[in-house]
Amino acid sequence: MIVSGVLILLTSLFFTIYFDLTLPYSKSRFESTGTFFVKFFIAPLLIAPVIEELLFRGFLSRSKVVRALFLILGVGALFFFNFHWVLVTVILLTYVVYLSYFYTKIEWLLDVTILLSAIVFGSVHYSAEELNFLQTLPFFLVQFSGGLILSWVIYTKNFLAGVISHAVWNLIIVLISLYGLQFVDTTASKAAYGQSSMVYEKVPIFHSSVSSFKIEDQELIAKNMTVFDVVKYMDERYLDTFNITTPYMKYDIHISSKGNPGASDFNSNAMRLLEQEKLLIKRDSVGKAFVWR
Repeated sequence: MIVSGVLILLTSLFFTIYFDLTLPYSKSRFESTGTFFVKFFIAPLLIAPVIEELLFRGFLSRSKVVRALFLILGVGALFFFNFHWVLVTVILLTYVVYLSYFYTKIEWLLDVTILLSAIVFGSVHYSAEELNFLQTLPFFLVQFSGGLILSWVIYTKNFLAGVISHAVWNLIIVLISLYGLQFVDTTASKAAYGQSSMVYEKVPIFHSSVSSFKIEDQELIAKNMTVFDVVKYMDERYLDTFNITTPYMKYDIHISSKGNPGASDFNSNAMRLLEQEKLLIKRDSVGKAFVWR
């Protein structure tokens, strides 16, 4: 577990960094700066390590209570989350194989359970749209390898060690994400679409807590705001069809139009400019939309 997990992890990170890969789809349309503290600290460092270790690797614990919670919470999740049928099948297969091991004590069944749980662990971190793309594979393998490594920790140590290791794993990811949001290229970029033009630049996330938004006289000026919040102020109905490609990244954005287009035309042109610069992506552009969970 530990050797294969580390090798897969290092290989996946190499491909991701060397080829500068990004996910072809973003699930971030419901995220804004208001969820920043929960997203970056509460959820990954306190909630996820406990819940995810119970759901995905609780069967490896020596505690009967933890093993029972693994089965109860896992079955409960099938009723509370709208998982894709393929994932539901893999989850049920994981339980069947584990119960077979529990009653027979055939060691290779435990190995299969660990592999299946790692597959489920990797899959639930991405949507079905994302998993349709080969480009997502290195990202999936990072989570999959994490599942193998954390399984090894619980198997050789204990459940608490797995929770702590998971929290440390998430802390490293959080720090890398915060580094990317803080140390940004602040060079101004320009774009044009028809009679509309846009000038924008990234802003370090901890630069200031003060933001502003103004839209009048065919001019939009946003200071220190995420694209999500800019679109929300323009017309939040756009959030039903567009997803943000860089969650929590803050920008100074200035969009203006010549002539006298109506408000709806101005908003439409502004959205085209944001899409043209890949600050957001139209959901239909990633293929057939169906919900994994």
